[in-house]
Amino acid sequence: PRDLSSATFERVIELIRSRPFGTVYLIGRGEPLLHPAALELLEELRSATGVALEIFTNGAALVPAVVDRLEAIASAGAPQAGKVSLHSLRPETHRALTGLELEPVAVNLRDLTARAPHLRVSCAFVTSKPNEAEMVALRRHLGRAGNRAWDVSLGYNKGGFIDDPDLFDPAFYARQLRGLVPAA
Repeated sequence: PRDLSSATFERVIELIRSRPFGTVYLIGRGEPLLHPAALELLEELRSATGVALEIFTNGAALVPAVVDRLEAIASAGAPQAGKVSLHSLRPETHRALTGLELEPVAVNLRDLTARAPHLRVSCAFVTSKPNEAEMVALRRHLGRAGNRAWDVSLGYNKGGFIDDPDLFDPAFYARQLRGLVPAA
């Protein structure tokens, strides 16, 4: 996202205008909100196309000023959603997997939910070997916190904070598939 040029962005807008799109998902290798013009680009994308937007974020950049701008974008028209990636309820695991402290992300998530009523907020649990045993506890925690929309994704080592063999192996994927595929 930091590398999105204005020429590329204009091509994206033209593509969206020329084809029927239901939702545009802003996701990628890196935090979309770190782009210096992220909020302006979101506003322009929404106003130029009217398309629904869903932004995937690690939650670190969701400070009150950003949340207020996201709420303004969401309340101006097309449906908007924010999906916050959570990796653990344990600060040390979250830090090891993301390089981020958990507490500011948790505060930002609570603030986002409270300050942005027009923004559909959900959480994504990004699972890997270091945190797979936490999935049930995290789901319970999100339910108690009032979060009704969540999903699980098998993440990849985009941050490089942990060596790949410590994140994934064939046994990890087999365990995940057993949990996702109903028994015959």
